[in-house]
Amino acid sequence: TKTTPDGDPDHQINQIAMALEGGATFVARGFAGDHAHLTALFKAAIKHRGYAFVDVFQPCVTYNHIQTYDWYRDRVYRLEDEQHDATDKALAVKKAHEWGDRVPIGLFYHEQKATYLDHLAHVQEPLVGAKPKANLKKLIDSFR
Repeated sequence: TKTTPDGDPDHQINQIAMALEGGATFVARGFAGDHAHLTALFKAAIKHRGYAFVDVFQPCVTYNHIQTYDWYRDRVYRLEDEQHDATDKALAVKKAHEWGDRVPIGLFYHEQKATYLDHLAHVQEPLVGAKPKANLKKLIDSFR
């Protein structure tokens, strides 16, 4: 940017590794230059029950003249094309640290497990449109 003409001086955060260590049960990365693949990742993340995280490579066409769309196109590869085992968390962490000539995109990790709401018996059924389990009129009348 104009405020950091020599690049970002801060230590970069590895978002994929952070999501994995933070307990996300769906961790993916997409590239804005591959709309179909990115759309599929977002759809899968939205359908996932639990903590879903999707990192997106979207090059800045105004200020970043190094990591351009072409730069990413030359480096990114789909984990799905390499038969990546998205159920192996240790492998997902290893792939999260892969950067250089080849940069992975796709589904790094996926796990199905009970969510917080699954442990709350009183919210198992939807509240909207649900029929009352108690006779509310009788309950209200008891307070009169």
